[in-house]
Amino acid sequence: MEPLAITGISHIEFLVSDLEASSAWYQQVVGRVELPKLLPDRRSVELTPAAGGFRLGLTEKRPAEGQG
Repeated sequence: MEPLAITGISHIEFLVSDLEASSAWYQQVVGRVELPKLLPDRRSVELTPAAGGFRLGLTEKRPAEGQG
């Protein structure tokens, strides 16, 4: 069996406790811009570099809801 050839990353998602603060930090420090929401009821944002590229997702979860 041939090993799986991974050619890139499309997105990464982080669980955060404060969506607004985390989104602002990534936009200011990492230079990402917020994309329009696909799911307006969900406490999340999707960010990408202004020139395009991989996406960074932030989803707000209380600490007890986090996944290991």
